Amino acid sequence: MFLSNEPGYYKRDQFGIRIEDIVQVVTADVGTNFDGRGALTFRTVTMCPIQTRLVDVNLLTAKERDHLNAYHRIVRDTLTPLLRDLQDTETLAWLERETAAI
Repeated sequence: MFLSNEPGYYKRDQFGIRIEDIVQVVTADVGTNFDGRGALTFRTVTMCPIQTRLVDVNLLTAKERDHLNAYHRIVRDTLTPLLRDLQDTETLAWLERETAAI
């Protein structure tokens, strides 16, 4: 099953932000099967860098920064082989720049 994950934050009459991803429901390995029921989690399917020029890094906690960097690592690791196969050096350079750790 696929669904959209759309976290957002809005400050009334000032601003708002929403980041939307497509996620897949997958089986989670959590060390127990909950009496045969198992557990589920989400795997992000959307592979697009988040525009970090719009992020005030000083407002992020270490955990938030690590989460963003981990997501960008996954995006880069997933898309790099495809771009190399296509010999698309321009897009590969863009991807490396846009997924650089913050």
